Amino acid sequence: MMREKILAGLVLLAVLLTASACSKPIRTDAPISSFSFSHSGMHTGLIYTLSAARTEVGWQAELSLLAGEREYSLDMTSEEVEALASLVQNHELSRWNGFDRVNRHALDGTGFDLRIGYEDGQEVRASGSNAFPEGYAAAHEAILKFFGELMEKSGIDNPL
Repeated sequence: MMREKILAGLVLLAVLLTASACSKPIRTDAPISSFSFSHSGMHTGLIYTLSAARTEVGWQAELSLLAGEREYSLDMTSEEVEALASLVQNHELSRWNGFDRVNRHALDGTGFDLRIGYEDGQEVRASGSNAFPEGYAAAHEAILKFFGELMEKSGIDNPL
């Protein structure tokens, strides 16, 4: 009898932990109002934040590279904003909403933090440390390519 209660408790705990690991993807037709992707790693070349947001004067990309050693603010065109929105949609980043996992077996490595704001107030939030959502590698590559092209267009040496 005691064994069955312990087993039932463990099953309930597993269900609760699994349910809290990911929220449902947000559903919105609203345009994005902000985007932020941070990456961390074992050396300064792997520590960066790439973001974009609507400001009073238009869209601005903010780049913090090499653990903040190099920082840039770039104006974005409407085409670039559309390309960023397409990247978010094509890689289904809203499905990552609520992803928050840590691989405690890895003592070092990489991590990420993603925030996407929408004009209707909804937000995608996802983060991981040595744990990544499905499709992470392709999305990460697309994010680096997108911001790399912004840097190239502005004559900035891309350390990523």
